[in-house]
Amino acid sequence: MTYEVKIACSDASFRELEDGWNRLLDEAADANTFMSHAWLESWWTAYRPAATLCILLAVREGTVCGIAPMMLCRGRRAGRLLRCLRFIGDGTSETDHMNFVVKAGERREALAALLNAIDGLSWDVAHFSQMPKESDNTRQLLEFASSKGWLIGSSEVPCPRRMLPGSYEELVGSLPSRLRTAIRSARRALEQNHAVEFGSCATVGELPGCLEALFRNHESRWRGKGKQGVFVDMRKREFYSKLASRLLGSGTLRFFHLKLDGSVVAQQFCFQHGDTVFLLQEGFDFEHANLNVGNVLRLMVFEHLISNRVRQYDFLAGTSRHKQSWSDAAPFDINVRACRPSIRGRTAHYVPLWATAARRFAKRWRSRAVSS
Repeated sequence: MTYEVKIACSDASFRELEDGWNRLLDEAADANTFMSHAWLESWWTAYRPAATLCILLAVREGTVCGIAPMMLCRGRRAGRLLRCLRFIGDGTSETDHMNFVVKAGERREALAALLNAIDGLSWDVAHFSQMPKESDNTRQLLEFASSKGWLIGSSEVPCPRRMLPGSYEELVGSLPSRLRTAIRSARRALEQNHAVEFGSCATVGELPGCLEALFRNHESRWRGKGKQGVFVDMRKREFYSKLASRLLGSGTLRFFHLKLDGSVVAQQFCFQHGDTVFLLQEGFDFEHANLNVGNVLRLMVFEHLISNRVRQYDFLAGTSRHKQSWSDAAPFDINVRACRPSIRGRTAHYVPLWATAARRFAKRWRSRAVSS
């Protein structure tokens, strides 16, 4: 198969790709919402990073069969200014499972065309962050990098998930005994002492109020710990607002809430792709933390998802105690950092390795000095 690779580098051309992008995503290998036009264009317009769009399109007979959603930016390492290539969406700690958007039936050929085009771009360091480790696209990227002599560094990030059983009773029975007892007791106490309402955002009119409650509850949770929440960044609020509106319009937003006596005390901002629901953000009113409202809401969410035959709940990247308590597996995403075998590229690759080795040596030296 022969592909022509085109580049979209303006906001207007990015917007114009939406329909074809959506059609391709429906047929793409390893597809998910993070690879969607709705996610990436909302992120780009909300954050406005100091970067240039560089969206590569593998086109065959007038049809887009592959997309590399990239951007070019500048960075500095060891006093040198570096040209960096990244996925759109990278850098704000909320875009996981990033990938190339390639038609499943032409995956290898279309991706090969995109990777050759990437090799022809002017960059010193390329970051391919949060790619699913088991994706064939990730394997092909690493094979291609090796063939081109790129200098590779990588790290793995666990992404806990929960496979949902066929019944709510089976789910509850599978939880750790202490967690199961605590949640049952907390839910029972809430239902005895409050008017309890579980629901989700269903209309455009409800969306602004739901988002404001999320921002408020998330801030309350972190303020209770003496910290600031992420929503102090107005760009992040804008991103969530743009994204929520588009996901609601496509029918994939799953924005759950728990109300006590008419007030929202806990929320989960989720979205669904196929038979998987992804948890992007959650928050709860810190004043109700002792009532275990966050865990009660999660139990209600799982009950709802099981009744709607959702098969998997993805907690996304990173581990924490509550994720470990609820999850039953943790596949990995992988951060791939590729450097050109040039002076700038070698500097970017080796200086961090040398710095790490120096720190380890200094630590061992201090330890030996203390022991002697």
